[in-house]
Amino acid sequence: MATFHPFPRLTLELRIQIWGFATEDRVLRVRKTWNHNQGYWSPTAVPAVTRACSESREHCSYRKAFIINSSPRYIWANFDCDVIQMRSRLLADKNILERDEVRHLRIELVNEQGLDESEFFYHNHVHKLPDFPKLESFNLLVSDGLWPQWTDFIKETYWGACPRRNVRIVDRRTGEWIDEETSGAYHDYRDSNGGKNDNYTRVVDDEEEEEGRMEAMKRLQIPLPRIDLDY
Repeated sequence: MATFHPFPRLTLELRIQIWGFATEDRVLRVRKTWNHNQGYWSPTAVPAVTRACSESREHCSYRKAFIINSSPRYIWANFDCDVIQMRSRLLADKNILERDEVRHLRIELVNEQGLDESEFFYHNHVHKLPDFPKLESFNLLVSDGLWPQWTDFIKETYWGACPRRNVRIVDRRTGEWIDEETSGAYHDYRDSNGGKNDNYTRVVDDEEEEEGRMEAMKRLQIPLPRIDLDY
């Protein structure tokens, strides 16, 4: 991008507005050290606007967040647009920092050693999600593929402030995802070998849904839509 050399000659009020508009669509990965020097950190690159000059840092829409009193560490964050991605273990923290501000959350079901934590999340961590009062969207990155046990999970779980329609189960290897609308049809698709038989294992209580199973599979987008995991 070409440099706009007259920028310093703009009025301060206009420059402040421009700094505030300078945001990035990004996934902000949040990590925490668990030793005696506890603190949050991120492998995600800091926003460019925070490195431009002291004026940009003062007036941009990003702020220093995830600060523990005893730690000098902080993470630049904009909770209006950043997708906060963390491992499920952080949900077990009694005082999850910034939980009152997070709007877009993505949870990885894998620990620091690369081991799957699906069982811990299912039994111990998922009930922490209603603690996020501003949550607008939630993605769950699963390690074992989009198996049938995940298709009923969206409907069976209480998501607090987050609308159920904005919850997605994502295969962390491929980025393919299912949501409330497509999860049942995808379960049937897997059961019926792509609609070639009617050996359904998913139980439905609604007679109208039972009759519309085949049509729902026909509307299903195969291959499934994907999120970008290149970050």
